[in-house]
Amino acid sequence: MPNIAHKRKGYGAVVMLNANAFALIPEIIRSIAKEYNWEEYLPAPYDVVQVSPEKLQRATGRYLSDRDEVVRVGEEEGKLFAEVPLTPRIELLPISETEFIRRDVGSRAVLLKGSDPQHDTLKIFGGAGVLMAPRLSDNHLTPFEMLQAGNVAEAIGQYKSIKQSSPSDPSIAEPRINLIGYQLLRSSKIDAAIAVFAMNVEFYPKSWNVYDSLGEALARKGDKGSAIKNYREALRLNPGAESARKALLELKE
Repeated sequence: MPNIAHKRKGYGAVVMLNANAFALIPEIIRSIAKEYNWEEYLPAPYDVVQVSPEKLQRATGRYLSDRDEVVRVGEEEGKLFAEVPLTPRIELLPISETEFIRRDVGSRAVLLKGSDPQHDTLKIFGGAGVLMAPRLSDNHLTPFEMLQAGNVAEAIGQYKSIKQSSPSDPSIAEPRINLIGYQLLRSSKIDAAIAVFAMNVEFYPKSWNVYDSLGEALARKGDKGSAIKNYREALRLNPGAESARKALLELKE
């Protein structure tokens, strides 16, 4: 339930959604700010320009924003779109041939051209500061992309290397790894999902949720014995875990 308020003038807003459409929240707050004339809240308006598809093509490609996150920029019918793993794609509006803003939140990205396209960098301005994302070559895959390509063992090895060298790296945070596992599970890549959930158990052995997720994937595979074992461990760590309790009852039936 996001909320925002002016610390001196008293106006503000609380936004509640009965959905996981989090990208809608800043748009709602901006609409409120515009309607009620909040001072110095909205950024100055940009002038969107027309850029030919041929010139937009220079910006298309894959850019490395962290050790496991790639920003994919593509062009369709004269429009640019950016896509980050596990999130919906976003339209990028050109305000010059090399500068773009996100349609949803208005943050900027600038294409810094190198000596050739392979040496270009995408300079991204966001809430966390400025991020320099170099263009990736086609043969360089992140661990997440390896999973998508079916190179599960290699991906798991890469994640473990990140965990060993940088234990607090956001790319191997428990919620993110769990989200990746469920994406694989929804795509019926059950063995890959099991490998990812098992890795999360190895990374975070004191979290009941990682055992609960692994139990779900094992049950989907038909390995009832292993599923029951993991659900029991989830309950041991969190006796109030109703999802694990319900799953155990169904498996025993």
